[in-house]
Amino acid sequence: MPLWRISTADPDDVLSDNLYPPIPDAVDSALLSTRPGLADGGPGAQRPLLFVEQHAVLMAVAVALLAALLSVVLAVRQPWLGLTLTMDPLASEPTVLRVASVAPASPAALAGIAPGDQVLAIGGAGGVLRPVSARDVMFSEAALHDYAQWETFFAAQRQLARWQSGVAMQWQMRVATGGQRIATLAPAPIRPVGSLPAAFWLVVLAGALAMVLPAWAVRATGMRAATACLLLSGLGWLVATVGASVISQPVRELAMEPELFAVLSMAKRGGSVLFMLGLVGLMMFYPTRIASWHAMVVATAVAVAWMVAAFAQWLPTPSMGRPLLLAVGMLVWLVLAVRQWQRSAGEARDRAALRWVGLSFLVGAVLFLSVDLVPWFKGRSELLPPAWTFVLCSLLFASVVLAVRRYRLFDYDVWSRHLLISLLTVITLVGLDLLLLNLLPLNNWQGLGISLAIGAGLYLPLRQWMWNRWFGRSQPNLRNATAVLLTIGMVPSSDRLALWRRLLVELFNTGRFEVMDGTDPPTPEAASHVVLLGDGAAMWLPETGDLPAVVLQRRDQGRRLFTSTDRRMAERLCVLIGQLIQSGEAYRRGVSEERERIADDLHDDLGATLLAVVHVASQPGGSPAVAAAARQALDEMRSAVRNMKARPAPVEEMVADWRSDTVSRLNGAGIEADWDAQVSRPEALVPPRTVHQLTRVLREAISNVMRHSGASRCAVHVNVGQGDIQLEVEDNGVGIDWNSDATRRGQGLANIERRVRRLGGMHRFMQGPMGGTLLMVRVPFEAFSSVPGDIVKDITK
Repeated sequence: MPLWRISTADPDDVLSDNLYPPIPDAVDSALLSTRPGLADGGPGAQRPLLFVEQHAVLMAVAVALLAALLSVVLAVRQPWLGLTLTMDPLASEPTVLRVASVAPASPAALAGIAPGDQVLAIGGAGGVLRPVSARDVMFSEAALHDYAQWETFFAAQRQLARWQSGVAMQWQMRVATGGQRIATLAPAPIRPVGSLPAAFWLVVLAGALAMVLPAWAVRATGMRAATACLLLSGLGWLVATVGASVISQPVRELAMEPELFAVLSMAKRGGSVLFMLGLVGLMMFYPTRIASWHAMVVATAVAVAWMVAAFAQWLPTPSMGRPLLLAVGMLVWLVLAVRQWQRSAGEARDRAALRWVGLSFLVGAVLFLSVDLVPWFKGRSELLPPAWTFVLCSLLFASVVLAVRRYRLFDYDVWSRHLLISLLTVITLVGLDLLLLNLLPLNNWQGLGISLAIGAGLYLPLRQWMWNRWFGRSQPNLRNATAVLLTIGMVPSSDRLALWRRLLVELFNTGRFEVMDGTDPPTPEAASHVVLLGDGAAMWLPETGDLPAVVLQRRDQGRRLFTSTDRRMAERLCVLIGQLIQSGEAYRRGVSEERERIADDLHDDLGATLLAVVHVASQPGGSPAVAAAARQALDEMRSAVRNMKARPAPVEEMVADWRSDTVSRLNGAGIEADWDAQVSRPEALVPPRTVHQLTRVLREAISNVMRHSGASRCAVHVNVGQGDIQLEVEDNGVGIDWNSDATRRGQGLANIERRVRRLGGMHRFMQGPMGGTLLMVRVPFEAFSSVPGDIVKDITK
């Protein structure tokens, strides 16, 4: 069985990229099962793609090209004037038309029309001039509140289109100098393709993008419920862009035949409803299925019937057509999104995708509402040009497709917060602008300026507060982990993994920490670098120094995914840990080599000197006292040399050495030895320094019994428990006379006190039950543990 697998899940759910490495089998699959799945026939199954699915992108490109060709043909078949009209913001009436631009060598340029001229009236060649206003030329569905206004607009368009299709037109203009003149303009019957404005191509490109991206998702995973809904939305948006690209300014320079205008307007309105219908369907099936296909079919039938009624003018007002359907669709989408949010509790990947899809939808909704609703307020123009609105909404739709495809899903958590802050900014500015425009006698620029001033004062503090609240607590802080990092580099290798675990768990607030010792990396890159697994549900950290590879799961206890920021942070941690471990090992090697050098020098030089003293003092005529002192010094020196070269020893071995040395010394002095030892942790390792200090304490205590107590019996009790070591030495001698000069001048008792204090323990001399002296020593087990228990603090604060 391969170690790395393709995760499986509910066959009704969609989609999994497999763009990022899956998760090891050793990791709990219940926590990290990739959602949604790829199967149709059950968990683990993956059917081959059908011909249509395999070539979905090519077919989508073909459809998008046909739509673009249709838009171009419809646009160039309109008579060409070569000018762009707009409402004059400086005129006393907001409906006055002004020439915004004139194309070089165009019919308008040849007629002497210049930018800045106001259009007063238009007529046919030799006919009566008819006054015109922006209401006759500028089309805004939201500004036409009843069917009578629609009829008036189309009647004006019919007359203007008839004059525009003629040989010549009469334009009464008010020039920039203040005078008036009549310009004779001869429209070109066909518009050059090169004269089509950039706004036209942007709308066409937006429609093509909306069509191709869902097909890309179909090609990757096959036709599923969610991809079908995305395809429906993309098709609707493509249809809407075909209509909008031709009837919107400045492609439609002046007028268009009402029949063609009505058909393209229906395409724009119906396509946008189809787009909304697909997004509602997406929320029914993604990330989990919460509705059946029957609900989608019923919703589609109702929407189609309602739009037919709107096109046939059977509804009381035009606003009850597309605007009402879009508003209802948004409300239904919000209800479904809340339900999906509840169903995705505990699934960080579903939550991340859902959060991004939701915010993208809300931003698109705000753009649509801004474009459709702003003209209702005092007859003003759109907040954004329609072309840019279509482009931005297409980009947001593209982000929805990427979220469903789960491309870079682990970064959506950060991106969604940025998007939400931007959305709140736009809503604040637009809301203030609309409020000021309706409450105060201000023009557009004045209202926008005041809105920016007020919005900046509210937005900047609010943005900082939201940023600190969302990111300040969850972002790992490497500076607070410095002490722990240094400790990991300095402690013995046997204690590093425990500290490494605690550091990573605290730093990323993870719910699971898995050691992957002996497991092959998921990718060649993972052998030496940190990689994200399962769309960010887990993070692989490679072997670092002598630390094994590990996998972290459930970022923030399963509430978030691991992000690129987390990966870069973990990468820096691994580099630092590796360098610190190398430095620590080099330091320990240097210390060990220096200790061995000093020990060799002591053994070779001082040892030889003391041995010579012992030899001379032992000769006839020598001093036995000097010989004894030299032998004791030689023994102490040898003990020190052994300690300097020693390695950590098990408790059982340390106690055995104590027993052998103690019993042999007491028996050699003619004192009966009573030894008792209780060891609950025989395998625990004791550092050389601790072994040396406790050995010297025991030897000093036994020496005092042999020299000063006059005892015939000595009992030694050793108890190594879970939390401490207790040592008791008792004799049946004369006890300690604290008032004697020998006691005050001696260094043995002071040495015992000093050594016990170094180990963080306590000691006490008292009269024992045997009538002599009782020494009680207690050393906490933590005092000679390599890793202090409280060394890792809350490093995320």
